[in-house]
Amino acid sequence: MVVLNEAGRPDFGYLQTRHQLRPRRELLARHPASFYVFDVLMLGRKMLIGEPYEKRRELLQALHPLEDAHAVITPAYRDVDPQQLLTIAREHQLEGLVAKKIGSHDLPGRRSHSWIKHPLIRTQDLLVCGWRPGHGSRADTVGSLVLGAHDQHGQLRLVGDVGSGFTRQALVELDRLLAQIPRETSPFAHPVPPEYAHGTQWVEPVLVGQVAYRSWTREGRLRRVAWRGFRPADLTPQQVVMPPAG
Repeated sequence: MVVLNEAGRPDFGYLQTRHQLRPRRELLARHPASFYVFDVLMLGRKMLIGEPYEKRRELLQALHPLEDAHAVITPAYRDVDPQQLLTIAREHQLEGLVAKKIGSHDLPGRRSHSWIKHPLIRTQDLLVCGWRPGHGSRADTVGSLVLGAHDQHGQLRLVGDVGSGFTRQALVELDRLLAQIPRETSPFAHPVPPEYAHGTQWVEPVLVGQVAYRSWTREGRLRRVAWRGFRPADLTPQQVVMPPAG
């Protein structure tokens, strides 16, 4: 299920907004959902999971055009360099590529090396603005970091948080550095939503780190974030800025 934004790209934020128990008609009209079909596992009463992917794609293509205008058969390419497809996906700010062996079968509930998901991982330099304690095995250290960057006006903006990607050595170093720069109040230019403020211990925004992420939301938050480490001293906190919108 996909909801497209104004640029014609799948927008996870719009999908979340639309996914309600009883969405209003205005919302349905403003953010119409489409069903993007990339495989067929059953046709009529015939189960197809034992058929090779090549055969399933032939059967799927034979259904084109589908009766519903909101159902779309996604294209598949066999004679195009995957790197070229990844370049196109990156240019259009899509999330990546899925590759399937043409002779592979569907294996319900199982992972297979015959199907490979290749996400486009982006990186972003950000400021550590606060931290929350961990739980379980990380109860004695950092659980997550609250992150920020400067907007085009130089104001510090909340861009999300990160709770994965930390090595034990990185956590020890974070504990040491964060203990030296505490502050009582949020460093952000605007009020912080409760889900980010609750339990957060604020720090001076002077530590520059780098994260890997999948995409930005319309609200200016990062999705699918992982910590990569501290930046060298080549970047000052004032130089940490949000990327241009678009």
